[in-house]
Amino acid sequence: MADSTLTDNFNLLSPTGFKLGIDFTKYANVEYFLTSFTIPDLSLGEVATSYRGNIGYIPGERVEYGTMSCRFMIDESMKNYSEIYNWIQNNVTKKSITVSDMILTVLTSHNNINKQFSF
Repeated sequence: MADSTLTDNFNLLSPTGFKLGIDFTKYANVEYFLTSFTIPDLSLGEVATSYRGNIGYIPGERVEYGTMSCRFMIDESMKNYSEIYNWIQNNVTKKSITVSDMILTVLTSHNNINKQFSF
């Protein structure tokens, strides 16, 4: 009998079971206040091609990523808001953009690390 690919874990992810780490030396206050996160969608474009007098489509050559968005609560002293606000303002006013890796940690229903994504 063939191996089944059906899941045997029917526990659902917690809607608030995320941690987002962005360059811990500069944005340490953002990590634990994440309430929702939308993982960017990805798609493969198509290229129209002629085939026997008709238009056919073949897979494109590059992956296109959608928008990533996140929502986080603000602490009473507004430190995490200030960190993000200053980062956005610096990217607008400076000629060089500050680039930082982000690591999204997805937690299980028992707050254990399930998966990590690097952006």
